[in-house]
Amino acid sequence: MLTNTDHRTTGLKTTSLVVSAGADAVYLLFMVLHLDSLKGYMVTVCGWLVSAVILFNLIGIETQQHQQAQANTNQHSIYTESFYACIIAAGLYTLSAILLAVYMLSAKAKTFTSADRRLIECTSIVFRVNIFVIFLLGGAAIYSSIEGWSLIDALYFTDYTLLTIGIGNLTPQTHLGRSLLFPYATSGIVSLGLVITSMTSFISRIRDMKLRHIIQTARQGFSSAAVLENEPLEIRFPKWTEIMELHTIKSDFYRRRRWAELGLSLIAWFLLWFLSAAIFRQSETQDDWTYFVALYFTFTSLTTIGYGDYYPQSNFGRVFFVFWSLLALPILTNLVSVMGDVFHTWLKYISSHVWRHLFYKCRTREPHEHECTRHSYITSNVPSGLGCTEHTQVKSRMVSIQFQLQLAQEIQSLLSAMTDESLEHKEKICCTWSRIIPLLHAGEYNASCSSERTPFVPPKSENEMMTKFMDPLKEPADRNAEISWMLTLLVEKLCLDLRNELSEIM
Repeated sequence: MLTNTDHRTTGLKTTSLVVSAGADAVYLLFMVLHLDSLKGYMVTVCGWLVSAVILFNLIGIETQQHQQAQANTNQHSIYTESFYACIIAAGLYTLSAILLAVYMLSAKAKTFTSADRRLIECTSIVFRVNIFVIFLLGGAAIYSSIEGWSLIDALYFTDYTLLTIGIGNLTPQTHLGRSLLFPYATSGIVSLGLVITSMTSFISRIRDMKLRHIIQTARQGFSSAAVLENEPLEIRFPKWTEIMELHTIKSDFYRRRRWAELGLSLIAWFLLWFLSAAIFRQSETQDDWTYFVALYFTFTSLTTIGYGDYYPQSNFGRVFFVFWSLLALPILTNLVSVMGDVFHTWLKYISSHVWRHLFYKCRTREPHEHECTRHSYITSNVPSGLGCTEHTQVKSRMVSIQFQLQLAQEIQSLLSAMTDESLEHKEKICCTWSRIIPLLHAGEYNASCSSERTPFVPPKSENEMMTKFMDPLKEPADRNAEISWMLTLLVEKLCLDLRNELSEIM
C-alpha cells in the first residue's frame, strides 16, 4: 500500500517519537538522581500511553486509506514495513506502560526497602539495554545512509549482525560500510555481552532477595520461640536446630527454584520456537515455506547458527524478525543460565559423592563426626556448666582465659581451612558447626546466677543481632562463605566475653 506521507502524518510520527523519548529520559533521570521514582514512573507511563495512542491513530488512518485504495483500484496492495513496525511499537508502549503501572501500584501497597527497590529497578540493566538499543538504531541510521537501504532493512541488518545470527542476505557493498563493520560489530557485541551479564546478575539477585524474605519469616519464628523461652535476646546466638533449619530452607528453596526456572524457561523457549515458526510460515507463504522449513529457520536463528539458506523476505517477516530475535534474547539467556546452574549442581553432587566414597576408603577414619566432636567440646574446659560461687576469682579468671584462647584457636583453624584447598582439610560443615555451636552458647547455663554482669556496650535489638547473624547473604553459597559466617559468630562471641569481663573489672 502506498501510505499517506503528508505533513500531518509525519508530524504525528515525530510527536510520538519525541514523547516516548522524553518519557524514557525522565525515567532514567529519576533513577540516576535517586529522586522519587514513583513520580518519574507516573510521567513515564503517561508518556508511553500518549505515544501509543498517537501510533494507534496512525494505524487507523493507514488502514482506512488501504481499504479505500483497494476499493478504488480493485488491485491487491500490501502494507509497508513502517506500518508493521508502528503496530509493534504501539503494542510495546502499551505493554510497558501497563507493567510499569502495576509495579508502581505494588510498590505503594507493599513495604519494599530502599535496597529492595533499587535491586528490582536495576539501574544498570536499564542503562545497558538503552546503550544496546542506541547501537541498533544508530547503526541502522548510518548503514541506511551509506548503503541506500530503507531504515527497517538497515535495522534488520544491524539486528542479525549484533546478535551474531549472521543470516547474510543483506551485506555491506561499499568500502565505507565494510570498514565501519569492524568497530561497529565489535563494540555492539560487547554491549550485547554486558546486557546478558546484567540479566544473569539481575535474576540471581532477585532470587536472593526472595530467599531473604523467606528466611526473615523463619527468623521471626526463632524470635517468637526465644521470647517464650525467656532468652536474653541481646546476646542470643543461633542454635544448632536453627542452623540446620536455615540450611534446609536454603537448600529446598534453591532446589525448587532451580527446577521451576528450568521448566518455565524450556516452556517459554519451545513456545517461542513453535509459535514463531507458525507466524513465519504464514508471512512467507509467497516463498512456499512449509511449517518444517519455518521450524528449521527459527531454530537456526534462535541458536545463532544462521546458515542463511532461508530468510524472511516479506515486509511483515523482516519487522517481526527484529522484534522476535530481541524477545528471544532474555529467554535464551535465562535458559542457558539455568541449564548451566543445573549442570553445575549435578556435577558438584557427583564429584562430592565420588570423593566421599573413594577418599574415605583410602584413609583411616578419624573421630571427627559431629556427635563425637560436640561431646568433646561440651565436656572440655568451656565454662558452660560452672557454678557461680564454686571457684575462686583466680580460677574463674583462668577458665575465662582458657575459653578465650579456645575461641581464638577455633578462629585460627577456620582461617586455615579457608586457605587450604586440600581434600584432607575439607571437613564436613555439620562437624564444624558442632564445635562452633557449644562455643557460642558457653556460659548461658549460669546466666541467671551472674545477673550482675552487664554488657559494656548498650545491647543490640533482637532484630539487629539476628539480621547480622542470619542474613541469607552471609549464608553459605559455598564452603568458604559458610566458614566466614562462622568466623563472624566466633568474633562476636569473643568480643561479648571480653566486654563482660571488662564490665566486671570496671
